[in-house]
Amino acid sequence: MACIKPPVTRSDGRMTIIGVTGPTSWSGPTANLASTSVASPQSQGQEIPRATQQPTKNAGIRAATQRAEQAVKSAPSMSLEAISEAMKTAQRALVRARAATAPASEISRLETAVKNLQRAEARKRSERSVQDRAATERAPAVSEWITDYLDATAGEREVVEIVVDGFTYLYDSTTAPSVHEVANRVIAVRGRSGGEHGPRDTSRMRGHPNPNRVDRGHLVARAVGGGYDLNLIPQDPKLNRGHSEPGKVWRELENYLVKNPGTEFFVRPTYGDASDYPTQLEFGIQLKGGEWRVETFDNRPPSDDS
Repeated sequence: MACIKPPVTRSDGRMTIIGVTGPTSWSGPTANLASTSVASPQSQGQEIPRATQQPTKNAGIRAATQRAEQAVKSAPSMSLEAISEAMKTAQRALVRARAATAPASEISRLETAVKNLQRAEARKRSERSVQDRAATERAPAVSEWITDYLDATAGEREVVEIVVDGFTYLYDSTTAPSVHEVANRVIAVRGRSGGEHGPRDTSRMRGHPNPNRVDRGHLVARAVGGGYDLNLIPQDPKLNRGHSEPGKVWRELENYLVKNPGTEFFVRPTYGDASDYPTQLEFGIQLKGGEWRVETFDNRPPSDDS
């Protein structure tokens, strides 16, 4: 007669209990279960029973929870991309924990970590949006530069873009202006900081016209890739050499470009008369966070008694 018995497997006369199923009949030799040793499932090539797998799964879930909670603590100093990846990892761990019926406390911790990472991602995304807007608002507005220059300059002028040493210059290239008209001059220069190109060409510097008896200053410093000719302007010696307080700020901006190659920057001269002597210099650099730092410098010729 059929009876309820655990199904068994035989291995060298020993029985291994697998689990209880429906009615079965056993016609093989009897065995004394009390004295029968139970073989390891691994030795039989069988899947590890769920009861032995659960501690391992729980350990993995605990580790994932700890990583998620650590990411929450580190979120303020993490990038948006890193926070998003940590959140996705925590969400996958939460799905696994629920499927494995992990302890309720572990699931609750993971749920909290996921929510906190979602909030951190939203905050970081908002911060980036503000930075992007600030960068857009302060970024070089080339069209406005040209408009401002033409509004302040009489007559028909021809403005062109000239690329020299990797930097883009806006230049008033009006053909043969008379002595009573505005001179040809640089309107602005922009680009990314690089490295110095070879030794200083002192003879070329001395050959550049200098009727104002001031420094032949570089719009783009030689240390970040600037050259001569179009790049040279009349500049107040104290500003150019960093001897005044504004000069120290000018040097600070130049040094930032030297220490951070690839930084976006611009320099924009503005003029108070028809000459090519700028009375003011606007110097802007894009900082690592994306925002722009823009400083304006007085470059009027020093007085005779200064």
